[in-house]
Amino acid sequence: MPGQPASGLLPGIELAPPGVEGDGDRRIQAYNFRLCLTDAPANRLPISKPDGYDPIQYELLARQIRAHPDLLPGHALIRLTPMPNRKTDGNNCGIISTDLVGGSRDWPECDYKTRAQIWQTHRNYTEGFLWFLTHDPRMPESLRREMARWGLARDEFEESGHWPPQLYVREARRMIGQAVMTEQDCRGLGRVTDPIGLGSYPIDCHQVTRYVTAGGQLAIEGGLGAPVRPYPISYGAILPLRNECVNLLVPVCLSATHVAFGSLRMEPVFMILGQSAAIAARLAIEQSLPLQDLPYQSLRNKLVEAGQVLEHVPPPEVESESARPLPRWNGLIVDDDRAELTGYWAACSHPRSMGLGYRHDGNTGKGEKSASYLLPVEQPGTYQVEVSYVPHPNRADNVPVSIEAGDGVKTVILDQSRPPPFEGAFASLGTFRFEDRALVTISNAGTNGYVVIDAVRLVWAG
Repeated sequence: MPGQPASGLLPGIELAPPGVEGDGDRRIQAYNFRLCLTDAPANRLPISKPDGYDPIQYELLARQIRAHPDLLPGHALIRLTPMPNRKTDGNNCGIISTDLVGGSRDWPECDYKTRAQIWQTHRNYTEGFLWFLTHDPRMPESLRREMARWGLARDEFEESGHWPPQLYVREARRMIGQAVMTEQDCRGLGRVTDPIGLGSYPIDCHQVTRYVTAGGQLAIEGGLGAPVRPYPISYGAILPLRNECVNLLVPVCLSATHVAFGSLRMEPVFMILGQSAAIAARLAIEQSLPLQDLPYQSLRNKLVEAGQVLEHVPPPEVESESARPLPRWNGLIVDDDRAELTGYWAACSHPRSMGLGYRHDGNTGKGEKSASYLLPVEQPGTYQVEVSYVPHPNRADNVPVSIEAGDGVKTVILDQSRPPPFEGAFASLGTFRFEDRALVTISNAGTNGYVVIDAVRLVWAG
């Protein structure tokens, strides 16, 4: 019960902290199901109440919605990416969603019987999650009504009861190979000398653990996101150690740290490495060589001949290096990588963010962090000032944004817990007159949640 420590911990929350920072453990990022739901009445099957359903499993969810009663699926709770024929690719969305945090821990090294049990546990959790949102009387009527529109697609996964047969295993066992890809490699700070392809997906690791801090607060460990630029992947990362195997290449369970695999774990990377592995295997067979003895230059020549891209060559002018004047209907944009930052802002990625990603204040150091955007104004006049951000219920609804204009400095309060007017849009802070420059500063002073910084835009208003 809230405020009653003697009542015990809620399901899925650990009492002990995750351990010493930097040490390894058995924890891996959470799994879930990618759900194919539909709102087409003729094709919709209602969500069933799973065996052993217990609403206490979703008490954290209930508390989140009690604090944010306007949450609706799509932008929160569960991501519903539209697919053809009024179907969705449903995925985890937010801190409490379809990910079963802590439920994947035994998967990598257990037997098939235990994996079947883990699969069923995830299904029960997910069905219960959907049932809870649709039927629990504590849920707002608007949420229950919206969730009731959705159900399993009658014409999908017929052999497995219309439920996805595969669990979304984001991370499991991996090889320790000739080379180990690390976070430094993904950030372009490594020294890969034998590239066989490029990775470019952001470092994206879902939650690993929920635990109680020494101060009695709920904390989340392991969830992280950071943008990257295209980076080379080492041939040694798909190559076993010589004393273990000389005729095997591993393009999926490749040699990588937990953080690096958060970027490498995407299907395009697996396809790229699969092509390169096939070319390497053919060369080794033709030359009667162990894979470890294959001359890299000969492999490289064949990869280039096959059209494989081994180096990232940016365009001659990288627009994000400075404010870029665009046609007036697009305005003048400065992204967060060009802002002057005070304090530490953690980097994250999201499809709706500008450029490589966005940053947030970690909901810490209030009053100690700010981001200042300097935008040159070539033509004096009135401009609309807009900011982009990725909304979420855990964002602050009182973010102060100061605008230094021709008639002084004005402060506007921005609610980042609500989305801009439409998905991917900028939120307007009003119109201001500028002479030769605009200075926009976003601060986390006095804010009541996470503060996000992304891009700032000026749009000509006359």
